[in-house]
Parts: sequence; C-alpha cells; structure tokens
Amino acid sequence: MDWLSLLLLAAMGAMAYLQTIHGMVSAVINCVLVLICVPTAVATFEWVAYSWLSEPLGDLAPPVALMATFLLPFIVLRVALDALITRSNLLPVVLDRSVAAVAGFLGAYLSIGLLAMAIQMVPFGGSFLGTARFDREKGEETDLWLGPDRFAAGFAGMMTRGVFSGDRRWEDIHPDLITEIRWSTAVDRHVRTVAPPGTVRLVKVELPRYIFDKTPASGRGTNLVPASYNPVSAPVGRQWFLIRVAVGEESRDADERHRFTRRQAWLAGYPRDGASLARYLPVAITDSDDTTRHCRINDRDLYRPGDNDEIDFVFEVEDEFRPLFLSYKSGARVDLAKVDLKPEQAPAVASTSPVAPAPPAPPSTPAPAGSPPPADRGSGDRVSGARGLEGRFNDTLPRMTDFQSLDLEQTGDAISNGHIWGDSAKQGGSSSGTTVARFVVPADKRMFQLEVTVLRASSTLGHALSFAVTTLRNYQLQDAEGRSYSVVGQIATADVDGTEVIEVEYYPSTVEIANRGGMRAFQRIKDRHLDGPNYHLVYVFLVEPGSTITEFRTGQGRHPTDLRHLNLVAPR
Repeated sequence: MDWLSLLLLAAMGAMAYLQTIHGMVSAVINCVLVLICVPTAVATFEWVAYSWLSEPLGDLAPPVALMATFLLPFIVLRVALDALITRSNLLPVVLDRSVAAVAGFLGAYLSIGLLAMAIQMVPFGGSFLGTARFDREKGEETDLWLGPDRFAAGFAGMMTRGVFSGDRRWEDIHPDLITEIRWSTAVDRHVRTVAPPGTVRLVKVELPRYIFDKTPASGRGTNLVPASYNPVSAPVGRQWFLIRVAVGEESRDADERHRFTRRQAWLAGYPRDGASLARYLPVAITDSDDTTRHCRINDRDLYRPGDNDEIDFVFEVEDEFRPLFLSYKSGARVDLAKVDLKPEQAPAVASTSPVAPAPPAPPSTPAPAGSPPPADRGSGDRVSGARGLEGRFNDTLPRMTDFQSLDLEQTGDAISNGHIWGDSAKQGGSSSGTTVARFVVPADKRMFQLEVTVLRASSTLGHALSFAVTTLRNYQLQDAEGRSYSVVGQIATADVDGTEVIEVEYYPSTVEIANRGGMRAFQRIKDRHLDGPNYHLVYVFLVEPGSTITEFRTGQGRHPTDLRHLNLVAPR
C-alpha cells in the first residue's frame, strides 16, 4: 500500500473541503495566493537552501527552504488580504459553494504537490511509508497517486516561461525536477544527498578515445578468470567527455566515507550552437581495479572517489557540444563555461555554484592576451551580476579609429576620461581623425583589466538582486593588504541587432572623487546583449604598484571570487 499517496490525498480532500465551507471569497483568495507562492518557492528555494541553510541543516536544507519560501509569503499575504477584503457576498449559496469547491480543489492540489516535493527531498534512505519513489535495483520510478508533485513542478515550470522568468529559464536547469529529486535521494540513509557549495573542484577535462565494458573476474583459485575489458568508441557524431573533479571533506558522509550514485551527478551544456540546454548523466567512471580505464556504471551501485578524493566522470556528448556546468549532489556545481574541448585539456579552474554562467566567447571576440586560467567563484555569485574569469596588467584596448564619443578627453592616442563606441568591423584601419588605443594611467597607479562573465539569475529573487548590482556597477577588487579598488572603466563587444559593437568607458576621476564605481550604462550595448556565446566584457581597475590582487567582489555577492591562485602582482 502506498501510504504516502493515501495520506496526501486525504490531506488534499480535507483542505478542499475546508475551503469550500468557508465560501467563495476565502477559497479564491487562497487559490490565487497558492498560484503565486508555489512558482515563487520553486524558483527561489535553491538559492535560499545553498546560500543560507546548507551549512546548518545539511541534507535537510532543500526541503526546509522549499516550504519556507512558500509558507512565509503565503501567510503574510493571507493575513493582509483577510484584513482588507470582506467575506460577504450576495451570490446564491449553490454558486458560492460551487466556485469555492473548484478554487479550493485547485489550491489544495498545488499546495499538496509542493508538500509532496518537499517530503521526497528528505533523505529517508530508501522507502518511506511503504514505497520507494525510485528503485535503484530495478531502475524504476513510482509516481504518487494523481501526481500532485508533478503538477506543481509543471505549473512552476510554465510560470518561469512567463511572469516568473529570469534570464535563463528554470526549466532549462530542471527539465524534470521530480525525477531529479528521486534520483538524488534514492540512496542509503548514511549517504549524503547534498554537497555544500564550494566543496567540488575541477581538476581537468579530457576527450578520451575509449571507455570500457568490464566483465568482472569469476571463479577462484586455479579456476580464476581475471576481469576483461572491451574498449568502446563513441558513436558517430558523438564523443566521450571526461571531467575530473576533486571533492572536499565537507561533502563526506556521516561516517567520514564518500559515496555517490550515478544519478547524483549530471552535466549541463549545449549540444550545438543555438540549441536548448541539455542534461547528460555519466556513463563511466574510473575502474576500481584498473585506474587507467574508465568503465560503464549503472544506477544500482554506490561508487567512491579514487586517489586524492578525485572522481572521473565520463559523459557521452555531441561533437559540437559546449559545456556549461557539472552538478554534483544538488548543492555543488563546477563551472565549465570557459573549457575548450581539446584532447588532454586540463585547465586549472575551480568553481562550485547553483547558477549557470554564459557560454564561452568565440575566438573572433577580442580578449586580453596572455590571460591566465579561469578563477574560482563562490556560490554567492549566482546573483552577483558578474564573475571574474581572466585578468592582466595592461593599459591597452582594441584600437578604435571610427567611433562616436561622449565626454571624451584624451592625450595622443590614450583616453583619460570619457565614453566611446562604434562598429567593431570599422575599427583598426588607417585614420586621418582621432585614434584611441590605450588608457591614460596615473604614474602612481597600475591598470588591471579583468575579464568577466555576466551571470544570469534563474530565480525571481536572484534576478532582482542581479539587476540591482549591475545597475549600481558595484564591482571591486581587493588586494592582500585589504585595500579595495572600484571599477573605473569597462570594455565590451557584443552583437547588437546584427552588428558587432565595441564600447569603452573610462571615468577614473569620478571614482576617485566619489569613492565608488562611476560607471554609467552603455549607450549601445544593453544587458540583454551580454548573453550567449558572442560577447566579451572587461572591467578596468587602477591599483597600487606592487599590490597582490586576491579577490573580485560585488555588492550582493556573499562569496567573492578568489583570485589568489593566479598570483596577480601589479608591476612596481
């Protein structure tokens, strides 16, 4: 007997009945609030769980966050509307009760669906109230009666395509949230289901030629038949994509061991240019008997990291695949947006976050020369507006010979103050007029240019915070001495209605006088253009000679981007 389904249906019936006897006005108010609060909770609970609750609550952070983000706004709005709206109406009792019954059932159905989602997020360790939602042995799912959880998730996904949408659709990240929840929690009770943000680090990326189908050893003694390995090439048009990550001690299980299932890791990326975001499950990991081979894995078994707590995940992806991020045990994510898919590639990049940055810029986009590998990003940067990636100490910019300007002040071919923009295709040639190719840098300062990726919040709250930060341009560097440096300029190239535009701002005097970022909005390039693969964005700072740059901060980012491993020391 599926007791969980039975209890949820009983609760749904009781809620619908109570709303019916309270009348149409009360039921309609309740239904409207549920229609608003359910998608809001689904769109924001991850940010709340992984930014605030994962450390104190561990695996219970997601279900607690889901219910909290639903109940708190619902209760506040319900109390306020109860005080403002009268209950009397002149409608016939039959009509009043009929409308109340319909509204009460819809509200109860959605509310119970959300509750069912939260219950299934709790790591009970196998079955709960008589039924396991996902059977690892058989690879089968068991749905709830009437499917209220799938209805609630589907409704939330529909709303994220409309009024609750951000710059990246929630459905792109969670195309099947209910199945994802069941995969994640279908483990023994002692196995963690949530890895805290910041506990997984990217070691390297490769494109191996083969994975292996393993036949385990059989027999014993003189009749022992050793294990055999059959190499398997990727199908035509596809490739094996290996991601090696190191897991931190904070993600260990309660008994200090570290175990995971195949379904607790997945890769997000674009199969080809212009395609929708896709999800991939790992098909192989390092074999426990022969660490030089990667063998197929299944949904049934538990797996462990190898030496140095490192895990090799192998995925089957398309030849034109562009990776975005790797999700591990829900909470930890590894940024792969700047990975170049070449064999034996091993970028020294480390990042975990519940957010997804933009795809890498193409080779044709101007980029700082000699840039170091990408930098760390903390989990709080999900709504921080921008993330530091690459940097250099230099005062040059792409040579501009055909442009419009605002407040332009220059010395020779160097800009000392102002704002310029133009068509990228028209720059760099011979010019009989004004040319700009570098910045004027005070003698007691050094210029640092930091390439960044604009982050796209996937929740309503995250979208609002991201908008606030990008509007204020509140970006800062910090050095080892604790000194902060506000952004004084920015360089961007982006596709604007079919034309690649380059735009430059430089206002060092404004920052010095006001002691804050003085960047204005670009004239041609808008925030919507800084998305997808065809943009490039660089922030410009003036720092002290000899200073060591350690962090990139934003106004709302709780976790700054760590730059210490790049050894960024300003020239003296």
